[in-house]
Amino acid sequence: MFTVDATSGALVAQPAFTEDLNWSGGIHMRADGSLVGVSWVASGGDDGVEALFAMDPATAETTLVAEIPGLRWVLASVNAYNPAADHIHIVGASDDAAGFRIYTIDAGSGELVSDPVLDTPSAEHAYNWSGGLHLR
Repeated sequence: MFTVDATSGALVAQPAFTEDLNWSGGIHMRADGSLVGVSWVASGGDDGVEALFAMDPATAETTLVAEIPGLRWVLASVNAYNPAADHIHIVGASDDAAGFRIYTIDAGSGELVSDPVLDTPSAEHAYNWSGGLHLR
């Protein structure tokens, strides 16, 4: 992980992660200044789930906050953070056949707030998110 001074561009820190996590659900700076990220973790054999982790920016040490129920995998880099609500929004899928969903996750507890199914006519259209997910 790299921490860079946003004004000068100077490298502040570059601690190495100790765990093999993929951060496909993004790393977000919460309104309180703490870092959280969403990564896939093995859980229950070959199956896995996405989970919320807290991170120490000085050491890159991670702590599991919570596994996110029902969220099996995410579209990489298709996420956004809402600082006003302290929520992470991620496009992903569960094991059911309902299709892709926009998962809203509490960035403090990892609790699933909502997971409405996207109105997506087919799986191929769900991958047309190359521009990411943005809040306005």
